[in-house]
Parts: sequence; C-alpha cells; structure tokens
Amino acid sequence: MGLLLKSVVPWGRNIEEYRKLFLLSYSDMRKKIAGFGDGPASFNVQASERNADVTSFDPIYCFSKEQLRERINEVRDTIISQMEENAGNYVWCRINSIQELEYIRMSAMDMFLEDYEKGKEEGRYICHSLPDRLPCDDGAFDIGLSSHFLLMYTSLGLDFHIAAISEMLRACKEIRIFPLCDLDSNSSELTEEVIKYFSADYKTEILKTDYEFQRGADKMLRIRKKMKCSSLEEVRENIDRIDDSIIRLIAERTEFVKQAASFKRDTASVKDSYRVEAVIKKVREKAEQYGVSPDITETVYRNMISGLIELEMKEFNSSK
Repeated sequence: MGLLLKSVVPWGRNIEEYRKLFLLSYSDMRKKIAGFGDGPASFNVQASERNADVTSFDPIYCFSKEQLRERINEVRDTIISQMEENAGNYVWCRINSIQELEYIRMSAMDMFLEDYEKGKEEGRYICHSLPDRLPCDDGAFDIGLSSHFLLMYTSLGLDFHIAAISEMLRACKEIRIFPLCDLDSNSSELTEEVIKYFSADYKTEILKTDYEFQRGADKMLRIRKKMKCSSLEEVRENIDRIDDSIIRLIAERTEFVKQAASFKRDTASVKDSYRVEAVIKKVREKAEQYGVSPDITETVYRNMISGLIELEMKEFNSSK
C-alpha cells in the first residue's frame, strides 16, 4: 500500500539549519549530497541555487505540488498548537518565539513548493521509501543526510533501521543522522544497537553539533566505511590525496584572511590575540570530537595562524 497523504505531517527546515545540525562545511557543500526524508525542506532548492549537487529522497514526492500545499495548510495550525503546548521542550535561543518558528518553517516550505515541480523535472526530488533500493549506483553520493527521521521514530524497530542505514551506506560514502533522541527528547534506544551493528566495518562517531532546538537534540551520528589499505603505496596515495585537500583549504582560508585585513582598524586588531585563542580553543575541541590529538592540532594551527598574521599584516600595511 502506498503512502497516504493524511498520514503526512510536513514540516520544513532551511539550509542554515541543515548546515548546523549536520556540521556541513563549505567543503562538504561542494560534494554530492543525498537527503533522506527531506520532506518540504528548502535545503535542496537553496543549495542548488548555490550550485551544490543535492538530491532529495522522500515518499511524499509522489504527491503533487497542490496536494502538498493543501496538506501543509491542513496541519499548520495543529503543529503550532502542539508547539505552544510543549514550548518547554524547546530551546528558544536562535529561534525566539512560536511566531518566528512558524515564519521560518513556512518560508522554507514555500521555497520548496515553488521549486518542487522544477526540481522533480531535474531529478532533484525523487519519490522513494527506505529501505527500498535507491535508483543509483553504489557510492553514487559522497554524503547522505537523515534529518529527524532515522533513530527518532523508535517504533519502526531495529530491523528497519539496519536495512535503511545499510541501503544509505551502499549509495553514500558516509552518512550523518540527526538527532539521536526520540520525539520526547529521550536518548534513542536504537543508537547503541546501530553503532554496535555497523562498527565492525564502519567508523562510527557521535558528534556534538552547532544546533539545538528540541532539548537534548544536539548530536548526530556519522558512519563512514573504514579505509583498509593493502599496501604502503596505497597508504601514501591516500595521504597525498588528503594533503591536496588540505592545501586547497589553506589556500581558501588565506583568501579570507586577506579580505579580513580591509576590515581591521589597526595592527593590534590584525594580531587580535583574543581571536587567536578562541580559534585554538575551538580547534582543540574539534580535535577531541574527531579523535585527533588536540596538542598536535594546536601546534599545526598556531604555526599556520602565525604565518597568516604576517601575510595579513602586509595586506593591512599596503592598503594604508
């Protein structure tokens, strides 16, 4: 039996929210991304406008634009009423009120609806239900995202989650799942079982994200296939590949540092020791999240920052 429209509760998030809850870097946004259960989010259209390569998969894409718009209008007041009743379950920081939340969600869904028919024609919105096989080759996508679906609806059971995640990992080089709690903000009982199942062949990490709206919903699960090299040559090839990526990112960082010089008032603001220490604190925390030595990371960053400050100082002096 197909999905019934009356069972759909559409609620869309925007690209800024996606980037925070999935820790999507600028480098990530240049990769090929698949979204699972995206629903009426505006992530796809906003990312596509920025020349990103995003494909969204969801069973609701079998419905027409008019049907989805009608359903959004049908459930809108009910959702807002429930949010008002359970306001204490949410962190009203980035989003300050129910009214602001409604505006953000409706704006995202309006953008989605305006793009929907064009996106379907371009193959960016595909009607699909996990754990069915996706219409793509193995490893077709670099990153797969699941927002407020997998691990949140524990009633779907462990077998469903194993099958769905397995299919995502067939199609994607890595996947990210957010959040790791259920609808009542309780830690998902499935998370530990999923990690246990996949940890033999995959690297699994729980990462704290830059997003928390539902209380306790501030972590994501990242699963990546373990790289097992068969020779020293293969190890070195991968190191060279990573070095190439690092150099390209340093070059990108350097361009922004040069731009920063034009906004500085004096040499003290160029050196900005408070900013330096804030960056060091942040990268040490990130290093711990990724299982890398914070001390090695700090040494690398202090050397890089020192060199870039010299460059920025030259840019600053030449502009005066």
